[in-house]
Amino acid sequence: MRHSLRSRLLVLLLGTIILLWGLLTLWTFIETEHEAEEIYDAMLAQSARTLLALVAHRHEQGQLEGLEAVFQEPVMSNLHKYESKLTFMVRLKKDNLVLHAPFAPDFAPDDERLGFYDMNIDSERWRIFSIEEPRLGILVKTGERYDVRNEMIEEVMETVLKPLFIGIPILALLIWLSVGHSLRPLALITREIAARDPSRLEPVTNALAPKEIRPLLSALNYLFQRLEQAFANERRFTSDASHELRTPLAGIKLQAEVALRTADPEQKRQSLEQIITATDRATHLVEQLLTLARMDAYQDLETTMLDLRELCAEVFNVLLDQAQNKRIQLAFEPHVSAAHLTANHASVFLLLRNLVDNAIRYSPPGSLVIIASTISKAGDMQLCVIDNGPGIPVTEHQNMFERFRRGRHQHISGSGLGLSIVHRIAELHQANISLDAGIDNKGLKICLTFPVSAP
Repeated sequence: MRHSLRSRLLVLLLGTIILLWGLLTLWTFIETEHEAEEIYDAMLAQSARTLLALVAHRHEQGQLEGLEAVFQEPVMSNLHKYESKLTFMVRLKKDNLVLHAPFAPDFAPDDERLGFYDMNIDSERWRIFSIEEPRLGILVKTGERYDVRNEMIEEVMETVLKPLFIGIPILALLIWLSVGHSLRPLALITREIAARDPSRLEPVTNALAPKEIRPLLSALNYLFQRLEQAFANERRFTSDASHELRTPLAGIKLQAEVALRTADPEQKRQSLEQIITATDRATHLVEQLLTLARMDAYQDLETTMLDLRELCAEVFNVLLDQAQNKRIQLAFEPHVSAAHLTANHASVFLLLRNLVDNAIRYSPPGSLVIIASTISKAGDMQLCVIDNGPGIPVTEHQNMFERFRRGRHQHISGSGLGLSIVHRIAELHQANISLDAGIDNKGLKICLTFPVSAP
């Protein structure tokens, strides 16, 4: 079962407040009980001392006659609702006389304990304070039932808790309104995103959003940006693929129709050979398109520690036959004894293979193509492919990595995607591409500089 953020906040806030109120109530009860005991104990002691002073004075004046009748009069019985529960006893040891208040329980006059103590009388619990005047032989005891204190504590707790219990639903309503108001920007953003057309991937505005959800909006906007880029790449890929495949497929269809119509065996053979050539070119184009599509889909690559010398040697061995068939000299010049790079092996191999393949394709017979691995002055690893072929004019350097860019050499077979793949792999590895003149200021020199921490 999923809970809303509002419900969770309400439960947490109200639960915390109720827990704090419960602890506050417990603390108030303990403190009230303690203070009540202190106050009532002080009242018992004060009453006993006052009564002792009165009796002692009458005793010294020889006016004990009639004192018992005075104690029996309920002079102050209506002053306080709890006073009928306060009582006392006076014992005159020398005169063997015991005086007590009306309705006083049996205080056990022979019990000579002094100070505060508890006592059960007639199944009721009493708090007793006892004081003595040894010179005159007067013992005074004041007593009070514990239910008096409990009633006072109950009244205090009721006075304290009543507004708290009344305030809980009011506080819950205020918290509910406050939480709703605080979550309103999130609700507005949610409605805005829910109402969007799937094709709308522009950033969500966060000007009015609380700072707590701005990181979420930034991440969401970054996701929209990546999706927009992915969709743009997909649209461009679909458009380019359909455009580029249309030409070889049309050529294949045309040559197939010629082969069907002609009765000349030689012309039929030429048409079939052209069909095979066009099919090879279409196959190569599809492979390059799929490779580029995979590279576009990547955002992060799995990396390992590569030895550039070994990787260059792999590419050299793979393309050596192609170079020899075209009478091109392929050379490998490692300028460092050890060149290690953290990168994705398959993609860097593809990158270097495309560069060397392009150099072989566009260089005339008798040319020289060099694969070199070096370290830059800043300590970064470099891969270079250098040739003395026709080169690329400086004015075309900025556009040479565009997809299906073939330049001036349209007669040479190719898809126009090789350098686009190189550029994408360089982006994934955060590598920098530099272009310069080739051997003896002829041809082209392409160098890729990989930062030490790449990718």
